[in-house]
Amino acid sequence: MQLKVANLMTWRQLFLYTALPLAYIVTGWLGLLLAAPPGYATTIFVPATGYPVPFDKASDILAFLLLTPIFCLTSATISLGGLWMLGAVELHELPMNWETWWVGDTLGVLVALPPMLILGGEPLTRWRS
Repeated sequence: MQLKVANLMTWRQLFLYTALPLAYIVTGWLGLLLAAPPGYATTIFVPATGYPVPFDKASDILAFLLLTPIFCLTSATISLGGLWMLGAVELHELPMNWETWWVGDTLGVLVALPPMLILGGEPLTRWRS
């Protein structure tokens, strides 16, 4: 019986390790279809998820909702700063691209993380309930 459970866990892990990168690629590609010119920032970027997240108390959920927009400032700022220094984004394009990038990452985390945890969060019994 324990061997059967171990085999199921191995298959489940294999599925998750295969499905997660595939989902990341597909949702990232779909998100980039909504990108603002020149195509680096999108209105929602679903692959922007983090792990592990306990969410077992109301304070955890409140912190998640309040801190997500703050944490997403980093990616937009550093990435677009680098793109601007490389000449890939013009100075006049920075504000709109920065805002789109930040909103896309923030919405991606807020919208996509809870379903991802339901599908693959550990322990699975806690997230499924």
